[in-house]
Amino acid sequence: MKRLLLFLYFTICILHCSFSQIIYVDVSNNTQIENGSLEHPFNTIEEGLAVAQNRDTIMVAGGTYTSNSILIPKCVTIIGKDFDSTIVEGQFVLSSLLDTIPVTITQLKCQNVLCSDSGSTKTPLVINQCRLQSFYDTTASVDSTGSILFKDNIFEDSIHIQNISCRGSRVILNNSIGGNLWFSSLVLKNNSFRIESNHIGRNLFLSTVVNADTIVIAENEVQDSLVIHSVSTQPNLVTGNSIGKGMRIVAISSKGNQIHNNQLAQGILKCAFVASHELSIQNNDFLNGGIDISCRTTDAVISNNTIHSDGTVTGIKLQSVSGGSIAGNVITLPYLPPTGVPAVNDTNAICAIFVNSVSFDGLSNNDLQGGAYGIYMKGVANSYISNSVIQNSHVGIYLSTVSCRVDSNIVKNCIGDGIILSLYPGWGDTSSIHMKSNSITNNGGHGIRVTSYATLGISGDPSIGFNSIKDNTGYDLYIETPVSLIDTIFAQNNSWSHTSESEIGELDIYDGIDNNTLAVVAFSPFNIFGINDGKNTKVQLLDQNYPNPFAQSTTISWETSTYGHVVLKVFDFFGREIRTLLDEKQAPGEHQVTFKADGLPAGIYFYQIKAGSEFETKKMVICK
Repeated sequence: MKRLLLFLYFTICILHCSFSQIIYVDVSNNTQIENGSLEHPFNTIEEGLAVAQNRDTIMVAGGTYTSNSILIPKCVTIIGKDFDSTIVEGQFVLSSLLDTIPVTITQLKCQNVLCSDSGSTKTPLVINQCRLQSFYDTTASVDSTGSILFKDNIFEDSIHIQNISCRGSRVILNNSIGGNLWFSSLVLKNNSFRIESNHIGRNLFLSTVVNADTIVIAENEVQDSLVIHSVSTQPNLVTGNSIGKGMRIVAISSKGNQIHNNQLAQGILKCAFVASHELSIQNNDFLNGGIDISCRTTDAVISNNTIHSDGTVTGIKLQSVSGGSIAGNVITLPYLPPTGVPAVNDTNAICAIFVNSVSFDGLSNNDLQGGAYGIYMKGVANSYISNSVIQNSHVGIYLSTVSCRVDSNIVKNCIGDGIILSLYPGWGDTSSIHMKSNSITNNGGHGIRVTSYATLGISGDPSIGFNSIKDNTGYDLYIETPVSLIDTIFAQNNSWSHTSESEIGELDIYDGIDNNTLAVVAFSPFNIFGINDGKNTKVQLLDQNYPNPFAQSTTISWETSTYGHVVLKVFDFFGREIRTLLDEKQAPGEHQVTFKADGLPAGIYFYQIKAGSEFETKKMVICK
């Protein structure tokens, strides 16, 4: 029985193949005999199509075939000699009654191949090694079998494919397209869209409402712009393209997009999403442009790009509610002055990197040069700025945040300030900025300008401090102190332009309103000179608490010389105010108060007293 079934199967295959035939067409045949054979070919392609069946092949000899429109009623293969010698002056039109067997047109020249406009198609179309004036397809619905393959063709004008629903793959490979490559579909689903190794004389434009499969755009040369519009994209791979005038991706939801190894000669990569997940922009070369991303949420990784800008656009601009990281980029801009407003409002300035995000993962290992700001970053929580080199900007880093780590950066040769640490609007003086192992040198303004709370170093904490803040034209540390600012700026374990405590206090560190009752700078011991902790005023106010260390409570004693207002506060290891122990007027003399450690974890704490213009800070340890 099995042998009989196999015999029947092979018999059917042989009979099926036997129905396929080769039909010959030669416009120069003058024998007066036409039967489609090699010896007596038809004179016209229409005659060959009239006798052809599905899977037949029509061989067309060199010559010029005059016809306005040629209807292809069967699923056949039409082969010319080559597109220089086999010329069809009209266009091919695919019948709406075609089957799921491919229609192939190869090695000839024609004006156009027009797909069925009956509302749906299920026929695969292959165009190979042809020269066409254009291709225009407005089929409403494409089944999964209705694929298109264009390979090694020359399109003198444009390719325009507009399907309401497309379930068939689209492969546009190694073509030369004089105008636009334009594709639009409301639904692109369960198929792939591959555009690879084409030369496109104008724009590459894709528009979908739903993209439920992969779009690959690779190794193309696009003279103008690449544009992708979609409600939902997932995933898209854009890699290895040479683009003349920028790239734009607009979507409500974007997932899995990879934009890698492209070169943009002029213009920006602009992405606008409501939500972006797993967006990767890596190893691209922007000869004169930048990256501009705007979205509500993003998991964007922007890394290892080389960006040159003439100063008309920011190198990398990221605006989102949350997410994103920027690492390993080399960005070069000319020097640009700020726009003339305070830095807190200077959001239109051209920067190497601009980030405005409520919560941002951070940036690292970037090499930045030029711009009004090397880094301009605003956000409630920016986790880190690390291991970056910023130089030749007007301001190296402008940071407006509640919390951030600034570690191991080099900021040098900026025209203005090296770093500005600013309050984030609406969050008062609660910001917590910690700096370690940065080099801020040879800047034309101040090394670090502080307008919010910042920790540049704490004695005994190796995770903060050890910054080199030297040789800046202004002060190494310049403090603009709001009245509400937490009193102590911790800046211990650093090295400054000068070596002695008195010279540093006078020449390297300055309170912008010249009122040292509003900001106390704890800046010793030094990183390399080994000077011990000391008083910040000439008058002894505060005794060391006893006992110290302590577990439950300790006594803090002090002496005042005149009648006046006295404030005694306790701060945690990071300078955050924990408690106010005293805030009242006192007569001169000796005083004390008991501080209870109820609810506080073990660790290092600081207590500070202010009496008139006199102040002092000491350290205590809770040990449980």
